[in-house]
Amino acid sequence: MNQRLRVSHVRRWRGPVDWYLESDHVLAADQRGFERHYRRFYYEDIRSVTVWPTGALAAHLLLEVLATFLVATLAWLQHSLRVVDIAVALGVAAMVTEMALGQRTMACIETVHSTFQAPLANRWRGAERVLAQIEARLPERAPAQ
Repeated sequence: MNQRLRVSHVRRWRGPVDWYLESDHVLAADQRGFERHYRRFYYEDIRSVTVWPTGALAAHLLLEVLATFLVATLAWLQHSLRVVDIAVALGVAAMVTEMALGQRTMACIETVHSTFQAPLANRWRGAERVLAQIEARLPERAPAQ
């Protein structure tokens, strides 16, 4: 019986991606809306696993600045300075939290048969832990000559 170990749960707007390690393969459960697609990558077939930061941190911060500015402006137009202070404090807290958590990631798993692209970890600093768990289960290969 295969032991399934969930190593990552990544939340996205379209739906979550769950990554599981089993004795002979990595399983990606990609949910989009009400559909769930499963992709299986056998350890012997994996050529490479590449992870990179998405660069969306600036876009997230820009959205938070715009939302904070909009709420603060509407509150200021209503002459509610206390609400302006609260909106600015919450906006700054959201931006500091986003910056502290770091960049989001994407990953590409290339196998002998196909290539699959999806986020492997929620944030950049969590990707190393997931990669280490996958790498520990990969079979040893002789170096190419």
